[in-house]
Amino acid sequence: VIYQGSACGTETAGLGAGGYSPTDSGRTAEANHYDGSSWTAAAAMVIAKTGTFTSGSQTDALATAGDQGPSGNVTADVEEYNGTSWSEQNNIPTALRGGCSAGTASSNSMFFGGYTGTARVSSNYEYDGTNWTTGGSLNTARNGLMGSGTQTSGLAFGGQAPSATTATEFYNGTSWTNVSSMGTAAYTGGGSVGAGTGTAALQSTGRT
Repeated sequence: VIYQGSACGTETAGLGAGGYSPTDSGRTAEANHYDGSSWTAAAAMVIAKTGTFTSGSQTDALATAGDQGPSGNVTADVEEYNGTSWSEQNNIPTALRGGCSAGTASSNSMFFGGYTGTARVSSNYEYDGTNWTTGGSLNTARNGLMGSGTQTSGLAFGGQAPSATTATEFYNGTSWTNVSSMGTAAYTGGGSVGAGTGTAALQSTGRT
């Protein structure tokens, strides 16, 4: 049993990574593939952590930030997955948990929002496959948010700011614009943490 892990990919080629596992006595580095009907074990991440967020596909994914170690320290750690193994990459500029990532591949991933351990942030970082650069900031600082899309067509919705919010923002590659709000305020929801694209997304479950 694993919870508070992260997932990316498609309905027939999914990837799940990290989270809490009672059998691993806390945070886990476990990763698994999904083929549309069943899960199989994949190579473990380099660092066991929860609250990490994955973006990309089953064969080209990025796992960013989260909590690591027995004490749950907020981390800036970034790992890339090539379908066979994980490798550590350049850290994200700020150690965060509870942010959200989006992107169809590691080279067009971005990570926005989150919590430093003392404050919610509106930051947005974009990854080019090697380095992180600062993109346009969210209008509403929040953690526990959901998102989808890419660096040039992204969507951020929900989260805690500090209470549950319906705020939804669209990213055009330069700046975020407030758009139609969610029907129900929610945070830490599911979906592929907000399945879809920048213009057609899905949110399921979550906390209110």
